[in-house]
Amino acid sequence: MKKLDLQKIRNRREELRITQEEMARFLGYKTATGYSYIENGRCKIDPDKLPLLSKKLQFKNIEELYSAYENTKMVQKTNSA
Repeated sequence: MKKLDLQKIRNRREELRITQEEMARFLGYKTATGYSYIENGRCKIDPDKLPLLSKKLQFKNIEELYSAYENTKMVQKTNSA
C-alpha cells in the first residue's frame, strides 16, 4: 500500500521556504497547527487536498508525494468512500 512520505513533504516545503502557516492557508486550514499535525503524522490529510499539496510543493504529480520505502515517516494513503 502506498504511503505519504511525510519527511519528503516537509523537506520540500522547507526547501521552497514555505512556512507551515502559508501551507495551512493554501490548503484551507484555519491555523498552522492543523497542517503541522498532518506533516507530523498526527492526522491524515483529506485526499481531496493532495492535488493542492502537490502543486504547492511543485511536484510533477501526486505520486511524488508517496514513497516506496517502508522505513521513512509516512501515513497510509486513504481512500475516500
